[in-house]
Amino acid sequence: SISGHVKGNISSKNDIVISGKVDGDISGENVTLNNSTVVGKIDAKSKLFINEKTNLTGDIKSSDTICHGKLNGNILSMNLVELTSTASVTGDISAKSIKIHENAKIKGILDISPKEPAETVLVSRSKADNEKDK
Repeated sequence: SISGHVKGNISSKNDIVISGKVDGDISGENVTLNNSTVVGKIDAKSKLFINEKTNLTGDIKSSDTICHGKLNGNILSMNLVELTSTASVTGDISAKSIKIHENAKIKGILDISPKEPAETVLVSRSKADNEKDK
């Protein structure tokens, strides 16, 4: 459990509970953000929980994400994203399943796929392919 103001990244192979302000990336098994302000990426191997008094600016990668708070960033979840009635998300969401409660706010693209979501990969084109398009 971490309280106060942290400047820098936080990483653990175990669960992380944040109550305070973090300027940096967070990586752990299960990540819980309680009454927090976070500027940085979140990588939760299992579940990410964001309570309604949390503001997060940064992208999320998790197995499951439950959001009650405010997020300005993209979500990539291998399984479920749940946005409760108090959630506000500005960013794209990619997951196998998305549950959106009444009054949740979303501004972005939803990608619901039964397959495991893939991160965006830039593929370079050959010079010959580029010539064909001219």
